Amino acid sequence: MDNEGATVVTESPDVHFNTHRNPSSGTLACIVTNAGRTPQKVTVTFDAAAEKGPVAIYEPFKEIRHATSPATLEIPGERFAVIVQS
Repeated sequence: MDNEGATVVTESPDVHFNTHRNPSSGTLACIVTNAGRTPQKVTVTFDAAAEKGPVAIYEPFKEIRHATSPATLEIPGERFAVIVQS
């Protein structure tokens, strides 16, 4: 696990992220966690090659959302989101 290939912008020290690349397809996923108790706004941008490409956003108890990188979302306290290049 590392954080290469994506940038996450937030104002909270409670937000952490890692990236995972599928070795077969090269698709990149960014897992963003909010360890705090209050919701936090984050913006996720993938590297220049896919900067404005489509992404899918997976969050517990929510429908899959589709957006364009950079994707901005609010992560509830003590939750996570997975943002995947599509």
